[in-house]
Amino acid sequence: MAGPGDVEKLTTHTAEGFTFLSMLFGYDPASKRYGKLNLTTWVEYLGKWGLSRALFVTMLFVGMLAALSIEVPDLGTYSSQWLVGTSPIWLPIALLVGAWKVWMWYVRVYFISKQKHILLEMKIPREITRSPRAMELALTNLWTSSGETTLFHRWWRGGVRAYYSFELASFGGQVHFYIWTRESDRNIVESIVYAQYPEVELIEVEDYASKFRYDPEKHMAFSTDYRLDPRSDAFPIKTYLDYELDKDPKEEYKIDPLAYVLEFLSSIKPNEQIWVQIILTLNKDKRRKKGTLQTEPLWEWAEQEQMKSMERHLGKYPFSVGMRAIYIGDKSRFHSPTYVGMRWLWRPFANPQYLNQLRPVRWSNTFDYPWQDFHRMRYKLHTRRFIDAFRRRSWFYTPWITPHNIMTAEAIASLWHPPSSSVTAPGIVRIPATKAEPPPNLPM
Repeated sequence: MAGPGDVEKLTTHTAEGFTFLSMLFGYDPASKRYGKLNLTTWVEYLGKWGLSRALFVTMLFVGMLAALSIEVPDLGTYSSQWLVGTSPIWLPIALLVGAWKVWMWYVRVYFISKQKHILLEMKIPREITRSPRAMELALTNLWTSSGETTLFHRWWRGGVRAYYSFELASFGGQVHFYIWTRESDRNIVESIVYAQYPEVELIEVEDYASKFRYDPEKHMAFSTDYRLDPRSDAFPIKTYLDYELDKDPKEEYKIDPLAYVLEFLSSIKPNEQIWVQIILTLNKDKRRKKGTLQTEPLWEWAEQEQMKSMERHLGKYPFSVGMRAIYIGDKSRFHSPTYVGMRWLWRPFANPQYLNQLRPVRWSNTFDYPWQDFHRMRYKLHTRRFIDAFRRRSWFYTPWITPHNIMTAEAIASLWHPPSSSVTAPGIVRIPATKAEPPPNLPM
């Protein structure tokens, strides 16, 4: 005989079932009737079980098309005649749009391929006396649109504005700081860094990502991007100002959220590597004004929302930001807690008050169920593509265009800055003495 607990469980499950049916079919408890099928809920529900949403929608479309072909026996002939008859209208438009996209793809790839890039390693001294505000000021000087100032530069030469990559890399627990830039912008990068951190050294080094050779028979890898969640750029993550690092307290009282990131990177084993990439460029995102054909900068809209959360972000320059990371290890010693930690690497910067955080998305995160990847074919393909995108530092332009975040220099400086002596992660490579002054031959 069922007891009170069983009745309670049955009541709970029944209520949950009605809630699901209510969302799925638009069930109205008052009239006890079902409304229209909610396709969005179906797609999201199947997606949680690792079933491809695109595949489900495709199968649904094919099924409906097959049902329609039964009702209309000459559907194929009728459709072909309709397409041929209307081709003078849609075909020229399709060819023009396609030709324009191919042209822009070609000239941009050609322009980017002609740019020579270098990787600068930042050598950090034992003592850093400046707060991340210095890095914020340095990053502000990279807010520039040089390279695409006119239609001629953008449409004929394929010019794109400069983009930079600020990176952290751990090789067996030894942590390095890197800046990737165009060789033509080297003087600019060195000037803005030395102006704020005269004690550091920037040295050109070989690109570790290009030197590495991925072997799927030998290596295992876990790759991820980081996306603001719930995908609202209006609400910022926690920054160094929230931790009062701008007040320059005594070293023993400093609480730098970057310390956890560096400590985690220092903890990996000798046969492991973790690469972290923060790619940024000037943000020019626009949106269409409601009820008009006019557009407005997306960030201005975002600032109106930020007035409810953080007024200090008003007036700061917005950057388009792409973030990714990869953990690589030997197959025999691949450590799952390490890639789990890497997925949530930026948890100290999460802002629960405004429900925003950097969440792991795409790449290896998509393989939660065995049926999503037959014989790990997709995993190997994704890993090779990810490493190629990492080597190219490609995010905003071809060949790898990926959705990006919008962040201010304040947020970026919080995620990447030379750590002070209060950060004691053992893997940080520090030089024994500071320089007296930056190189004298830098441009004024």
